Amino acid sequence: MLYGAKDLQPQIQEAFTEFFNNAITERKVTTAAVKKLLLDLESMARTVENPSQLTFNVKCIINGKKVYSIQTLLQSLKLNALEQALSELAGKYGISFAKQPLINKSQLPTRFTQVGKVLFDEDSGEQYNETLALQGRGQAGLANFYMGPDGKERLIKEDDVATCLMEGTAYYIRDMGILPGNLGSSVNFATVGTLIKEGSQSPSVVSIQDRVIGSEGSKARPWDELVYGIKRNPKTLLSFEGWYPQAIIDNISFLNTQPKWQLAAGIMGSAIAGDESLHVGQFMAIVDKNGHIEGIKRIDLGARERFAVARVNSKTTMPDPYHASKYYQASGQYGKDYVSYLLAEPTLNKMYTMLWMNLSLTPNLEKQIIQGSKEAFIQQFNAIPEQLREQALKEVLATINKSAKVPVVLQSSTLEKQAEELAELIADMDARRVTSMVGAGKKAYLNYVETMNSHISAHFSSDMRDFCHNLLELQQKLITSKDFDSEMMHVALSQIEKLNVIVKELVKEVNQAPNDTTLFNQIQLLTELGSDLVHATTLNLQYRPDFALVSNGPLNHYLDKLQTVNDAAIYCLQTRSKDKVPHVAKIMAMALHDDDEVLKSHIQNPHLIDTLKTHGESLTLKTHTKGELLLLNIFKRYHLNDKLVSMTRQQRDLIADIQVGNFEKVANDFGKKLLRFYDAVSFDEQGKTALHYLMELGGADAHSKKAICAILKSSLGTAKLLDANLNIPDADGLTPLDYLMANPHAPAIVKAIADAYIERYPYGGQFKVEDFFDMENHDVAYQDKVKIAEPQQPKASGWWFS
Repeated sequence: MLYGAKDLQPQIQEAFTEFFNNAITERKVTTAAVKKLLLDLESMARTVENPSQLTFNVKCIINGKKVYSIQTLLQSLKLNALEQALSELAGKYGISFAKQPLINKSQLPTRFTQVGKVLFDEDSGEQYNETLALQGRGQAGLANFYMGPDGKERLIKEDDVATCLMEGTAYYIRDMGILPGNLGSSVNFATVGTLIKEGSQSPSVVSIQDRVIGSEGSKARPWDELVYGIKRNPKTLLSFEGWYPQAIIDNISFLNTQPKWQLAAGIMGSAIAGDESLHVGQFMAIVDKNGHIEGIKRIDLGARERFAVARVNSKTTMPDPYHASKYYQASGQYGKDYVSYLLAEPTLNKMYTMLWMNLSLTPNLEKQIIQGSKEAFIQQFNAIPEQLREQALKEVLATINKSAKVPVVLQSSTLEKQAEELAELIADMDARRVTSMVGAGKKAYLNYVETMNSHISAHFSSDMRDFCHNLLELQQKLITSKDFDSEMMHVALSQIEKLNVIVKELVKEVNQAPNDTTLFNQIQLLTELGSDLVHATTLNLQYRPDFALVSNGPLNHYLDKLQTVNDAAIYCLQTRSKDKVPHVAKIMAMALHDDDEVLKSHIQNPHLIDTLKTHGESLTLKTHTKGELLLLNIFKRYHLNDKLVSMTRQQRDLIADIQVGNFEKVANDFGKKLLRFYDAVSFDEQGKTALHYLMELGGADAHSKKAICAILKSSLGTAKLLDANLNIPDADGLTPLDYLMANPHAPAIVKAIADAYIERYPYGGQFKVEDFFDMENHDVAYQDKVKIAEPQQPKASGWWFS
């Protein structure tokens, strides 16, 4: 009896799925399993009336992504013999292989109807329930998180049709595997949808994207709040990135390996997509329960393809992955070369360069980009309501033609043909831009190799030169591999172990002769080579199909040691405080000890901390001495409480005074400027600041109210730049305003602030509580406090009244 193809197709998918799931789980493929699969497939093919209607397909989930293509899995697992056998079997019976779709349309909701706080998918009838409104959005329109029937939360937000369309076409970068393996999820891609709002007959356009969430026990936080301590203000004359470049470098330097790779891939994905809006606020950080960043994801590609025509047609500058275009930099505020501020951190820059070198080896890259970009544009364009499609094309043209001397004009007569023409135009610009960037990235990597070879020749004798050159060659092989290579991985680990032994001997010597700069130079160069080899190894690991199940423990362990010794060697070579060098040389020896607890115990010694650090400050963001940065890097690397380093004795005394009610001293110290604003907003080990404690515990006496007013006044030097926004979240996400609103003495504090008449220099005027805090979540409660307080109105003041 012969069966129909539809009857046996599910069995074929089931056979492949079982085979590949076992291969991924057990991390091996046996000859018996391959033989059984081939026999089962041929048996099914023989019992089908028309086997040419069959498809070899599979349904597996790899790194959170559904895989349907047999060939994708065969290539990633390097099952070349099985791939050949399946090709022969498919040719024998006329069976086709399923392709990996750009996006799984059946899983993609695109048309919604709103009923209250529920959205209904018009195609399936399934409902999406509102869970949370998007906070801090600076424009009108629906923007909420919704829980779907699959248990996943999605952000669905209204925007102009061109922004939704362009943001919704970038996902081809992920789905075509342009970013390496597991790093494809480093960007939160969106798609286009249609929404019929309640009470309206006219559809609007929305973008749909997964909510950024962490693993159990962790939470997503805007990265800018972690970098700057406050929410980034996009309306300052000079960008926050321009004001505080060191804060960005410091935060990136504290990141562990995988978040750094994700950040590098997020920047690269943005460059490929043509979105230059890479300020710190465009990333979400996944923070664990201890406050450590365990992941970073790029969000919001709404600036995709701005100035696209001008950028690719410029006769003076080529698209550069290390800098924003001159057109983007000239728009809006000063300091918009955002990518350069991120890449100022040396390790991130190097990892980013490795990614471009890796991409340069991609076969038919230009063809892939053209195909993916065009198909994604057409697919997303067709998701737009018909009555808005003409508007979409006009707005997209305006976006890509910004600053273009010769703007492009569509020649086709029908809307459908115009969409295809525009899709081809954008795809061609994408390919040209990426080709230019790949060339720049490859050149940067080859320059790095040349520089390292030069340093090796300058600092080592012949035997060590050969060893170092071999490390560099192995690194290049790992970076340029497009598949996981377990054999090369074992070679890399053995070389890293050998390097570790050599560095231990050099560190012993340098502890006996701490003034020998030759030894420090050799240690610095060797540990840099070792760290770079570990980075190359972890890049290759991204290609493992079971990456999420793999422990990077041994590699991360070596990397922690190598980077700690490298940081210490650089400090010893650069510091002018030569009396501190023996202390740092001892840290190097402790870092190479087999038991990490030896180092942890040593560097938490208060005397060592006081010896190596002095406290620097700016108006609102802390600047660090080199000794303090060295300690902070080590503390964060080994997941120690860095507040032991970052807090000064004065800041500890300040919080202690508040907790015991010594408010008079607090008020006097701020009044006499013995304490500064930064002291009031520095976090302790519990993740709270003095301002949090004061808003929670103060208000019952005049001194505590005076202290609060003094701190608010001390913030004005910077608050004007920050739009006077002191919404600084503590470890639980609560701001000083949250504590004030819960304080039974809140009306008295509100009145005290109004009566204190804190001047707005140099124009005169009066600050009130709402001038210092974002009142969005507390406006009603605050108005009640104001009514109770009934503050006196001060007389008008200012130079024009004198």
